[in-house]
Amino acid sequence: MPNTLATLLLYLCDRTGSVPHIYFHRTEGNPVAAMLRYLVFGGGDVPPLTHEVLRQAEPDLERRPHVHVS
Repeated sequence: MPNTLATLLLYLCDRTGSVPHIYFHRTEGNPVAAMLRYLVFGGGDVPPLTHEVLRQAEPDLERRPHVHVS
């Protein structure tokens, strides 16, 4: 899911020439459990993983889509 969202955002950025924004709701739960789930199973919360994929895929901060979590 994070890879798909990041790909879509990068596509929109290239297609429209503007930097897209994506908004998420903060998930409830233990952050330590989420970290362990990420380390053991490679999965976890979608917003931080989407941000990390975008960070690695687009090094230019001015062109990188914005991820908002509230």
